[in-house]
Amino acid sequence: MTKILKASTEVIVLMILCVFMSLAFSDAFARSKEAGEKIRKVESIDHMPVYPCVQARVQRVSDINACMTNWGFFGSGPGHPLYDLRESLGGCFNPNPDEEVFAPSFEFPAGSGLEHLFWGGIWIGAIVNDTIYTSLGCDGWQWIHELFPDGPCPSGAIVELSTIPDTSCYSPDAISQQDIIAVYTDTSVDIPLSPQHEDPFDDRPHYPLNIRITQKSHSWNIPGFDKFIIAEYMVENIGDYLLSQIYIGFYMDADIMHIDEAPYGEYGPHDDITGFLKEYEVLPGDVQEINIAWIADNDGHGDQDGGENANKYKFI
Repeated sequence: MTKILKASTEVIVLMILCVFMSLAFSDAFARSKEAGEKIRKVESIDHMPVYPCVQARVQRVSDINACMTNWGFFGSGPGHPLYDLRESLGGCFNPNPDEEVFAPSFEFPAGSGLEHLFWGGIWIGAIVNDTIYTSLGCDGWQWIHELFPDGPCPSGAIVELSTIPDTSCYSPDAISQQDIIAVYTDTSVDIPLSPQHEDPFDDRPHYPLNIRITQKSHSWNIPGFDKFIIAEYMVENIGDYLLSQIYIGFYMDADIMHIDEAPYGEYGPHDDITGFLKEYEVLPGDVQEINIAWIADNDGHGDQDGGENANKYKFI
């Protein structure tokens, strides 16, 4: 008999989100000395570095606080010395729009300090003239970023829309109570935020597929709709060559931890467990095939093992 993994409602919600979030760096990266040593310095016509308008914006209206960016990844990289993103200035739902406030990565429930994500990003591969090329929003070890908005701010800036009438971003074109819209391409090979090193696996610099991605994420604060975020991606070929055998996926570095735990310390994400859930018993006797990858903390500990959330997740 197939063993069924049983989890709390919160875990199931998060497992679903990890897949369907398919969803979403602030300006601090460009100012970082360490990051500056890792990026290629290319001067513009007037001999000034050209920086794309990289931004981070947080989905804040639902029971999930999730960081979205306009350069191919979602999540804020909490605790990392080069990342640990802040939400960019402005923002329709930013509690302090005149400051770069801390950007929760994927906090659920909102305000709990319980994080579930370091970051995740879109990966695209295709064959161009019989050669395989890829473009990555982010990766886990090489700190490669190959997707960026076009030009310096305000060109390429994130756009927010909302169905809430008394908000500054209200629009009849909004789909949800908070739409975050970002457009970026993989053609930015001659700007400072592109990796300076050649790809360690094939010893060549980034070769663009010449694609443009429009990323739209949506969230609601309505009960029953406030525990998920929907994101859609439109990928366009803006180049002169045919792209064949295209594959699109999402890299996910999901870290389950309380925000007061050092991400690279003894606790943090170091005790996470992961797996694949083929079936789930939705109701007694009603087993459905769902095929979902999942990740969770091994015991739901708080500050230390056995903390206040030790019994939150139970597995058989």
